[in-house]
Amino acid sequence: MAERWCEETAARLFDHLDPVRLEPRWAIDLAMQCGVRDRLADRFPGARVLSCGYLPSALVRSSSEPGGRHHGVAASPMRLPLASASVDLLASNLSLIWFPDLRPVLEEVWRVLRPGGLVAFTTLGPGTLGELRQSWKAVDGRPHIIEFADMHDIGDAMVKAGFADVVMDAERITVTWPDTRALLHDLRGLGTGNPLPDRPPGLTTPRRLAAIARACEANRPDGRISATVELVHGHGWKPQARAEVRFEEFARTR
Repeated sequence: MAERWCEETAARLFDHLDPVRLEPRWAIDLAMQCGVRDRLADRFPGARVLSCGYLPSALVRSSSEPGGRHHGVAASPMRLPLASASVDLLASNLSLIWFPDLRPVLEEVWRVLRPGGLVAFTTLGPGTLGELRQSWKAVDGRPHIIEFADMHDIGDAMVKAGFADVVMDAERITVTWPDTRALLHDLRGLGTGNPLPDRPPGLTTPRRLAAIARACEANRPDGRISATVELVHGHGWKPQARAEVRFEEFARTR
């Protein structure tokens, strides 16, 4: 399910790129997350694609292939081993959730993009997993899920970083799982586990897992566990010079 969810969100990200008229020479798959690399290669056949991330397995899959179009490099999104103003397009699917402070990431993206370059991404908004948060509150009242940034705050941070023509968009999707165990497994696979400093110490006990399962399954429709996902889309351009953009001009939701 986690892999299918990655594919679905990546497809929605590239649906948002359909109206874009851009012929990148270099395109970046930021953090090697969730089906971006191959879609970049298909959508922009004239581009070389560089995947930047941490996981060795992802680096092997993203190593240079015949034709020299695909490359992989181990790198932090906050410190990319790229020259300034060298990249035409940077795409990220569900990787920004790992960074509570987006400022250093956006500043690094700004640095590597050339004037006229584009950053496009999906991330998760605060409306995500509200049902699971309520279930955990019924169990122990402790934080178990990271807080996702509001799209308005992300857009504001992009404007402050200097991006122009910033557009933020959000959609709500209902995702279902056969049971609570499958839900928690997928969340761990997506990196949305519990990295919070005040999380309960130690491993989650079988007793607590049984309690959260009962809380989640109390109102399961059609025999499946459901959760709301607020999928946030964003993109912005690097102008020739830093531009002041009014926040009210770019935020929208649906």
